[in-house]
Amino acid sequence: SARSDCNMPESDDTRWGSPSFSPQAWLNASLREASSRPPDAGPAEPLGVRLSVLLTKLQLQAADVDTAMQEASLTLAHMAPSVAADVGAAQEQARSTRGELAALLEQAAAIEASS
Repeated sequence: SARSDCNMPESDDTRWGSPSFSPQAWLNASLREASSRPPDAGPAEPLGVRLSVLLTKLQLQAADVDTAMQEASLTLAHMAPSVAADVGAAQEQARSTRGELAALLEQAAAIEASS
């Protein structure tokens, strides 16, 4: 996970994977939070250190996303031949069913014509 001890709210970890997550909004909120610390909260973390920690979190999250994308791509590439074979079999079955249906319709028409 991209979480570290930099006074980020617990909910940040759960939002990383959300489609609505905005790194820009997260970064701005984190910097606002750091600048609005109460005076009795101890010494403020230098801005350069804060930015470095935030950048590292974003880089770690980007690495996690890259890994997930690579794994998904490999899975899809592995499944492609099987899916293509299944599609081919389904097409062949549809052709065969159409042929059988046409033959049944001819038989029904012949029976109807003879009665």
